[in-house]
Amino acid sequence: MSYKTSPDAFIIGINPELTLYKRQELRTDKNDKTMKLLMLNLTLALGVAIYIYLPKQQVQQPEQTQKDPVCGMTVKKDAKFRSVYKEKEHLFCSKSCKEKFDGKPEKYIKK
Repeated sequence: MSYKTSPDAFIIGINPELTLYKRQELRTDKNDKTMKLLMLNLTLALGVAIYIYLPKQQVQQPEQTQKDPVCGMTVKKDAKFRSVYKEKEHLFCSKSCKEKFDGKPEKYIKK
């Protein structure tokens, strides 16, 4: 006849005087500590991953760039090609965009 050791024997040692309730309590305490450590480690790892891999929000200086109304390209304020329409200055990425705008400005101005 062979005897198998119960998992409780490793947690509490061999002590037959402990009741089933005490054995369960000891097992639960050990599992609770292990789960708390595991959750703490996972939380920290997730926080680090979010910090590293999420894109940083880029703050753009206001009024440093403007969108070309014809092609939608971003143009710097020192752009070479410019037009004024209804008292507002519009910047362009190229001569062809400026010429298209000058021909039909209403087509490219959002209302």
